[in-house]
Amino acid sequence: MDVINEESRAVARNRCMEESMKRISLFAILTLLIVSAGVAFSQEQAIPETAAPQIGAPPQMKEISFLVGFWDVAMQVKMAPEAPWMETKAVSTCSLVLDGCAMQSTFEGDMAGMPMKGIMFTCFNRTTGKWQASWIDNFGAAISLYEGELKDGKLIFAGEDKMPQGTMLTRITQFNMTNTKFDWLMENSMDGGKTWFESMKAVYTKRQ
Repeated sequence: MDVINEESRAVARNRCMEESMKRISLFAILTLLIVSAGVAFSQEQAIPETAAPQIGAPPQMKEISFLVGFWDVAMQVKMAPEAPWMETKAVSTCSLVLDGCAMQSTFEGDMAGMPMKGIMFTCFNRTTGKWQASWIDNFGAAISLYEGELKDGKLIFAGEDKMPQGTMLTRITQFNMTNTKFDWLMENSMDGGKTWFESMKAVYTKRQ
């Protein structure tokens, strides 16, 4: 009889310990959830209002707003560094898009006797403080990406273009800019920027 009572008491103690462990585990889980929620709440509260991203057109877009309009383009092109200049004509239309956040420029003309069409998008990146441009045309069927700055009356973009013969560095400069006229120059380098050659140059005149 004593043996049976002792076994009963042992079973009761084990059940009691199991119930206690379950209550402790449940309490620990609830405590962890409450602490985690408190940390998350405090982190949300710590975010300053000034961290909210700015939206809409950057004020810097006003610096190139004079480009909006229709332009006649008198262009010269070189097919190779040692090749002679070839003269051609084109037209370009510039307009602000996406509520003024970007400028779209279309280009239509002849290149080496073939019709050429292209589109460029230009915008100002608030995060980097740099101007950005993307270009695509019906010749290369690839998007070129450039980054640059507007300084001392010159808008200069630079980037890389992948060519069959290797990587070509490209630099594009708009200068002598007025509301009705500006000069445009493209330079390229095939040796990582050690030497540069002019490949295209043009004069843009706004049609009245």
